[in-house]
Amino acid sequence: MIVFKNKEVINLKELSEMTGLAKSTLWKKTMNRSVPHYKVGKMLYFNVSEIYQWLQKDKVQTAEEITKEVEPI
Repeated sequence: MIVFKNKEVINLKELSEMTGLAKSTLWKKTMNRSVPHYKVGKMLYFNVSEIYQWLQKDKVQTAEEITKEVEPI
């Protein structure tokens, strides 16, 4: 279980604080369904564990990792 501010589920404002992304940017990402979220009425909620997975899905390799892949064994 991953938590942020002792919570498993957070709102848009808290997600903005956690990621450093503007609330408007996050809102747009929910509208085009690129960020995992839940909607209850007009309120948006985010599961912290799912957000961490989302943030880590497009990892860019470091130069060291690339070098290790290329080096002959």
